[in-house]
Amino acid sequence: MLLRSAASLCRSASSTWASRPAQVLGRQTTICRSSCLRSSPPASLLLRRGFSAGRTVCRSAPRELLPGATLRSVASKLFLVGTAGLAAWSLQLSRPPAQAATIVTEPVTKSAPEPAVKQGLLSKTLDVFVGLFAWTFVISIWAASLTMPAILIASAAYGNWHMFGTLLGLYLWPKILPVPKWSVLRPLAMKGIHRWQGKGLCRCIDLSKEGDVSEPEPEPATTGSTSEARKKLYCYHPHGILSVGTFLLFEHEPNIKCLAGPFLYHCAPAFRIGIEMLMGVKLGSVNPADMHSYMKKGESPLMMVPGGFHEATISCAGEERVFLKNRKGFVKYALRYGYDLVPVYTFGEGDLMANAQGGWGWRFALNNIGIPAVLPYGCSWLPIFPRRGVELVTVIGPPVKLPQIKEPTKEQVAEHHARYLAEVKKLFERTKTMTAASADRNLQVW
Repeated sequence: MLLRSAASLCRSASSTWASRPAQVLGRQTTICRSSCLRSSPPASLLLRRGFSAGRTVCRSAPRELLPGATLRSVASKLFLVGTAGLAAWSLQLSRPPAQAATIVTEPVTKSAPEPAVKQGLLSKTLDVFVGLFAWTFVISIWAASLTMPAILIASAAYGNWHMFGTLLGLYLWPKILPVPKWSVLRPLAMKGIHRWQGKGLCRCIDLSKEGDVSEPEPEPATTGSTSEARKKLYCYHPHGILSVGTFLLFEHEPNIKCLAGPFLYHCAPAFRIGIEMLMGVKLGSVNPADMHSYMKKGESPLMMVPGGFHEATISCAGEERVFLKNRKGFVKYALRYGYDLVPVYTFGEGDLMANAQGGWGWRFALNNIGIPAVLPYGCSWLPIFPRRGVELVTVIGPPVKLPQIKEPTKEQVAEHHARYLAEVKKLFERTKTMTAASADRNLQVW
């Protein structure tokens, strides 16, 4: 009887909170957020209800079930603990599933962050610790990726053959065997990124369902007549220092294959182990041979950062910059294999870390050989970590349809590059009010 009463209580609490209608704020807009930001009942309320019901059931239980005052007292305490545990468990079961893809049906004119929620000391401390774990993981991957080649060479030079063999094995492993995708750290890393910035400050707005950008009839016809059937290449801007907005994009579109730099994909096994194996992100390379291979097989959707390390180098807090003026290779590949270009822009990416300016000649020269030339400074008390409290909004624009041209000429590439650049500017101007910091800024094209 006691167990039936506890189960009835938990089902009642679960159904009450699960049946609450979702609140729609502003116009017909749905915003993607992480599961840690979903609406849920206060845990303290459920626990209070559990203890209250536990006392009622225990006091009304027949004495023959609990002979003796001592046994009755012990059983009552055990039942209270069990009821509280079941109530807390029902809290987890009653949470609604993740929201579907973001669809915006009206022009975006205002920012729509979540209402500020007053946090206690425990919640703030937890945010810091979860965020520290997530960013320690991400920055460790970057540090290991950039230093492993030097460590490999140094171990061979100093005759440390044990370390040399271990690192060489790590280099050869992804080339011999497929890298498993476990995704064991992906949920925790995503939650840490959200909580580090602040609840409600990281979100993704999807405008790609509004309709494709008009254009002449493709020549020849592409792979499908509908947007869903067409192959897509997502182009992310700006790179920033850590490309934090790409994590919001992966959270929204988990099936995207991210095309990283050739160095990171082929010469940095730590990057593939951390991002591909432990976070479950599909990885590839922007190396020309690899790009031909992926697109020839029709893999879709793909994602790349056209600005690359050059765009990271020009990153500046308080400015919105993209390195696109002479970046036309991705347009040529898209034309050759019939891919639509989907512009993606993250507001706030450049504000996460300050970056020293100037010295463009030697810094761009390092970029040309695959070496990032950034001098970042982030959080005041931990400079290698991004600043906290920065609002991040990743906007996915409508796809720019391209014709399929087997051998596009320079003029054709330039024409469609200009079309794409115009759509990036249009997307920026339309959505820059999504954050207060970017509302008065202009897009600089380098």
